[in-house]
Amino acid sequence: MLRPDARYADLIVVCTARGLFGYRNRCPHTGAPMEWEPDRFLDISGTLIQCGIHGALFRIEDGYCLSGPCARQSLQAVALIARRCSCSKPGTPTSTSRGSPRARIATPL
Repeated sequence: MLRPDARYADLIVVCTARGLFGYRNRCPHTGAPMEWEPDRFLDISGTLIQCGIHGALFRIEDGYCLSGPCARQSLQAVALIARRCSCSKPGTPTSTSRGSPRARIATPL
């Protein structure tokens, strides 16, 4: 259930040149929120989702864990419908999620 008053985002939404990808904001290893700083989900290279608890790294395209204690597990994918979204230019905010307190956009640097 998505809660507008939640302390942490319920969803991670990543906009890349390949498309829009959404996941539940829960580490498969601990169940904790993934932010390493408020609204920060990507590693320093901007190419992987990084868990703030133990540094596990996940592919953006499918949520698969490449390294860390949850290796070979995946984030829980969330189906998204993009309306007026331009992911061909990473860093462009999407109109579907930017205003929602329940989802956060992570864009590559």
